[in-house]
Amino acid sequence: MVSQPSIPLTTYSNDTMFKIYFVDVGLLRKLAGVQAKYVFDKTDSYKQFKGAVTENHVLNELISMGRHPYYWRSKWEAEVDFISTFETSMVPIEIKSETNTKSKSLTVYRGLYHPRHSVKVSMNNVGGNDGVIAIPLWMVWRLDRLMLKMDSKNEWDELHFD
Repeated sequence: MVSQPSIPLTTYSNDTMFKIYFVDVGLLRKLAGVQAKYVFDKTDSYKQFKGAVTENHVLNELISMGRHPYYWRSKWEAEVDFISTFETSMVPIEIKSETNTKSKSLTVYRGLYHPRHSVKVSMNNVGGNDGVIAIPLWMVWRLDRLMLKMDSKNEWDELHFD
C-alpha cells in the first residue's frame, strides 16, 4: 500500500499493509472451492468473488508487463485498486468486474491528486473522458502501449488502436 502517489512509490509504501494474490486465477477459484459454472453465472452469489478474481487477473497482467503496482488507501474513505508509473505519469487503475463502473474511490483519488490520466478496467468497451480511460478487461495487456500513446498525444479523441 502507498500513502501518497509520489515517485518512487517504494518510498511511500507501507509494507505492513498488503494484499495477497494468486499467480493463477484458475487455482484461486479452485482453492476457494468455487465451482467453474459460477464463473459464467449471472447470479449475485458469485458477485463478490468475481471482483477478487478480476482484480487478481489484472494484477497478473500488470506483473507480466514488468509492473510492480501498489494500491492506495485514504484514511479508510477510499481505496484505488492499483497505482503504477507509466513513463513520467503516476496512473491510478480501478478494476470493475461488471459494466457498472461508478467509482467513489477513483473520484476521491482524482480530487486529491489530479492525475493526468486514470484507467478504469471493466467489461465495457473502450472509451474515455476527462482524463479517465476506460478499457475492457481483455485489453489490459495493451496498457503500456495505450499509456505511451496517451502521453504523446494527450488527447483521447486522437487515440487509435492499431
